[in-house]
Amino acid sequence: MKNIILLLALITSTSFAQTFRWSETSTTVENEADYKIDNYFYGRLFKLKTKYNQDTFNKDVIVDIVDPKDDFESEVVIASLDQPTMGLTMKTLIDLFQLTEKNFVYFVTEFDRSTKMNELFWMTANIDTGTKTKHKFITSFPGKNGVNPGDYYVAQSPNKEFYVALKVPSYDKKINQKITFTLIDKTFKVVKEKEYEFPFSSKQSGNQQLYVSNEGVVFMIKEIELPKVKAYKSLYVWNPTTDAVVEETLKLENDLQIHQLRGQFYANNFYINGLYTDKSSRDFQFNVSYSGSDGVNSLGVYCAKFDGKGIRKYTTLNSTGKINDLNIKDFVVSGDKTWALMDHMFVVSKRRPLAQTNMKIINDNTYSNNGIEVGLIDNETGKLEWLHSTKVGNPSSVNDNGDLISFMYTIKNDELALIYNQHISIYESKLPILQNYTKTGKLVSTKPLSNSLPAKYSLDNSTFVKVENNKYMVRCKIGSSAKYGYLTF
Repeated sequence: MKNIILLLALITSTSFAQTFRWSETSTTVENEADYKIDNYFYGRLFKLKTKYNQDTFNKDVIVDIVDPKDDFESEVVIASLDQPTMGLTMKTLIDLFQLTEKNFVYFVTEFDRSTKMNELFWMTANIDTGTKTKHKFITSFPGKNGVNPGDYYVAQSPNKEFYVALKVPSYDKKINQKITFTLIDKTFKVVKEKEYEFPFSSKQSGNQQLYVSNEGVVFMIKEIELPKVKAYKSLYVWNPTTDAVVEETLKLENDLQIHQLRGQFYANNFYINGLYTDKSSRDFQFNVSYSGSDGVNSLGVYCAKFDGKGIRKYTTLNSTGKINDLNIKDFVVSGDKTWALMDHMFVVSKRRPLAQTNMKIINDNTYSNNGIEVGLIDNETGKLEWLHSTKVGNPSSVNDNGDLISFMYTIKNDELALIYNQHISIYESKLPILQNYTKTGKLVSTKPLSNSLPAKYSLDNSTFVKVENNKYMVRCKIGSSAKYGYLTF
């Protein structure tokens, strides 16, 4: 049995202690740079990592499994699509969603060259064992060819009862773009489809974010880029009961533009929270990372609320003054309020010369963050009731997802506990700082958690997973070496 390091951080103002409990066993951090990472805990930690692989033209799915009952020993499960012995599979994994605990559904596409149909399939996978079922057909639509077959986008309802597949046809700038919403039930049978034609072509059609409610109503936020007009967003709502598609513009007056946003369902309503600016979308920096601002200055917080059928209840612009490099961390609905959690994470991506990478596209991402913003939104009005700023100082980092320079948080009894790192020196661990906020905007305490980490290791903000009440699985690291443990409040 390996030893466990036990470290206490006493917080006198709150009359209880934060206890860090670390394993002496270290593990090597691999396959995380620029991956999308989701954490799940079912007796063991399942760190689910996905990223597009330019060698296989497919999405890699890698699962790190960490067992706290075995001194935090880890193993790796490869849950990507199976590849043939020779060549590459013609099927492409486009998205995956959790079904129950360790069981996930994969949505897979394939272009049939004989029929020229872009086909959508589903299959299930277990992230514990890596085993997968045989794929089964859902639906299809015509595509031009294997290079330009059109696209699918898929979303899952919060209760996992419905899915929506958005069919986007092959790119064609000469005609108006037509899309098809396909509502799918939990058995992966098509419930209903609806075709919708935009008054613009694929050339003016930007990215979209797709959502489906527990009742099967589809919400889509779409970027529109018309000639000689500043790009704007619109919300399209398809109610299968009435079969109508209704557009609600999100275009702002005075030449303002929403540059980041999040959508979510709560209590039969759909909330859109985001950031707005006076910059053009052409000023937004292309960012390959899953975290980080888009390089423009925010002027305020955008809030909109729609009922379950897509009827607008309010749109509220909350001016904050100019804030550089503001980036959404999360918007968390808590009863009649929403916590606005943001940082100043900024990512600069630089491509390595192809001559040095064997003609592969490899980017080095540099992460920096000099601040944290915490606020509270009234869900009845969309008003930002208060906003608190914290300046942080940390050196920039490279190819580590910015894991040491953001923050982690938990919300309990209408209060927010937030932990971030403060740089001391290159020879010491970063010092974790605990902040406690009430709903009224009062910062109850800001306390350093001294002597809480193994020597030279720093708290990793990417791993903060609840295992039971007041107890979280956490990770600290130095370079590519990491240790897992527990944080108990």
